[in-house]
Amino acid sequence: MLYDANVWVALLIAQHVHNERARQHFDALDAGQYVLLTQSVRISVSRILTLRSLHSSCSIEPITNTAAFDYLARITQSPKVRNVLEPAELFVTWRDLAAHPHPAPNRWMDAYLCAVARHAGVPIVTLDRGMLHYAQYGVDVVVL
Repeated sequence: MLYDANVWVALLIAQHVHNERARQHFDALDAGQYVLLTQSVRISVSRILTLRSLHSSCSIEPITNTAAFDYLARITQSPKVRNVLEPAELFVTWRDLAAHPHPAPNRWMDAYLCAVARHAGVPIVTLDRGMLHYAQYGVDVVVL
């Protein structure tokens, strides 16, 4: 399966409103199950971890860019996490999923994650109910 960046952030920040749901899902993975992690998701997690809005909503001290790498290390140390490289044909799927007749800035990353999940044959796990829209394109979307 593939987690979107918000699930990773909820998993990493104990004070996050969705930490318990994310933790339960991750801890419930069986021995043979794993979560894919892409470079783009790492970058998104890093960006979110350093947002002031996250710090204030979770009542935590600001996280520096340097400290964000420590949080990322926690993700990658788990045997339940596997790094994934993008297949060359991913661009076409991403382009097709991101296409929209109006400006839709939120679609870029959502479409990318759904394209990765579809190519890998795994579900995308998210906190965002809006991603259910991608099920019509053959993406297995799981909302926590």
